[in-house]
Formats: sequence, structure tokens, C-alpha cells
Amino acid sequence: MKEISLSQFKSAYDNIADLVVSLDIEHKAILKPRNEIVIYIDGKSVHERQIILDELIEVCNLQVISETYLEIDRNEHGHKVSLESYFKAKLKTAESEQRYIELCGDDEIVNKIATKLKRLVNKKLKINYLLKEKEKYLKGVYDHDFLEEIKKERIYLFIERELEHWGKYTEITNQYQPIKGFQNSLKPPQIEQLYTQLQNNYINTDKDHFKAIFKNEPLPPDYVPICWLKSNRLLGYFIEELAKKRFVDMETNINKAIKEYFIDKNKEPFTDSIKQNRSGSGSNKGSVSNKESKPKGHEKIDSILTNLYPPLQ
Repeated sequence: MKEISLSQFKSAYDNIADLVVSLDIEHKAILKPRNEIVIYIDGKSVHERQIILDELIEVCNLQVISETYLEIDRNEHGHKVSLESYFKAKLKTAESEQRYIELCGDDEIVNKIATKLKRLVNKKLKINYLLKEKEKYLKGVYDHDFLEEIKKERIYLFIERELEHWGKYTEITNQYQPIKGFQNSLKPPQIEQLYTQLQNNYINTDKDHFKAIFKNEPLPPDYVPICWLKSNRLLGYFIEELAKKRFVDMETNINKAIKEYFIDKNKEPFTDSIKQNRSGSGSNKGSVSNKESKPKGHEKIDSILTNLYPPLQ
């Protein structure tokens, strides 16, 4: 390779100048470590990321990156995904994001759908919401005089793209399968009372979303799971006692209900271990005495649920 200086190299590849540390004895580029490159790229706009990645791929193709640097990179990140392949994958992602931005644009309906989608932390809820919006589109709900044909296409393409994305994480069918609330015997005043006593102490949620889980009908498309502020085990106890007292169906799948209706205090979905966790934990787990124990704070839950019974005449 022709002898050149570091400044000349950076001038020739000015889009990646900040990533070039030095040149080796063969005047090939020694870049910053891969993880630092990723941090640098991710801090740029989508358009800038594409330009930088294009140039990184170019220097890989031209074989002007130090062999010693590449060997160190392979030892650290493995041989299956080369540096060039990694940059190509990052470029593909950036190009996809660019198309996404162009697709959304300033379309009011697309942005409305996107905003609602962000509020749904449960992947199944996201997919059900998108399927319902797709159904609305196919039925012509969006076919208004003020809506141009191109906007209808953008809405449809946006929904399809999101379905493809979330479908990678959850198995779905083409049929809309809504999540329904509890089968229950509670009257509206009892639900209001229950919400008042739980809100801010045990839950943090919108009242309408709380009421939605006590309707044996599909949850609204913009439903956001209820944030449970106490222990996982106490939540399991709460649902279990609702069922025991026949406020909700005694055959309620408690673990399924918890995962569909609730998120934890960190706004993360609950795991599969909750049902087991209701029976206790630690060295006595599985023992008779432990199974008969109740979680910390159960007394207040007992009181709240007892107060739901109508007064004796």
C-alpha cells in the first residue's frame, strides 16, 4: 500500500475520521474497538449512520483495515460474524429505520397508531391492536373524503410492517383473538370502591383501564397493563382471593390473568414463576406449613376484599 499519513487517510475517509485511531506499519487503519464504534454510530441520526456505515463497509472491501486489528476483533467477537458483515447488518437496520420514518412522515393517523402502540408493553396486546386496526382499514373505516389514497396505503403498510416486526416475538394467527377481562360478579360501585382502595397503594393505573379488566369483553385497543406496586406473591394472592370469594370466576387461570392484565413496579411483564411463588419460597418451599402461609401484607388485601361484600340487611 502506498505510504500515506494518518491525516491523509482521515481526509480520504472523512466520514469515519473520528473512528480511525492510527495506521499500522503497512499504513492500514487501526480503528476504535467495535463496541466503541457502535456507541458512536448509535449516537448519530439515521441518515448519518447510513453514511458512516457505507464508508466503513467500503474500507473493509478495499482491505485497508489493519490485519492485526481485524484479528483482535475476531478473537473478541468470534469468527462467525466478520466486522464487514456486522457493519452490513447495521446498515440494513438503519435503512429499515429510514423507510420507517419516511413511511410515518406527518401522517396523523399513522402517528396516532404509533403513539398507542408505544404505550402497549405486552407484545400480544400490540399484535391484537394492530390486527384490529388492519381489520378497520380493510373495512374502509379510514376511507374518508379528506384522506388521500396514498395515505390509506401508508396506513396499511405501516400496520403490516409493525405486525411483521412483533410477529417475530409472538406466534399469532391471522384471526383477531382479543384478550378479555375477568368473568366476574362485581357491580360498578364495588369496582369503583376496589379501585379507590388499591390506587397508589397497590396499583398505578387509569380508572378506565382498571374497569376494563372487570368486563367480560375484549380489552380496549389502547389498554395499558396495570402496574402492580407490591410483591409478585401478593398479586397472586389478591387474584386468588378474588376467585375464592367468587368475585371473579373460580376457574380463572391466575397466572394467565396476571401476565395479561398486569406489569410489575418496574413496568416489566411478569414471569411464569408467579403462581409457584404464591405458595412460598426458600428452604421450606413445598412444605405444608409453607403452603398454608400467606404473603406479607395479606391482611390489608383481606380487609379490602371483605369490605366489598354488601352489608347485611
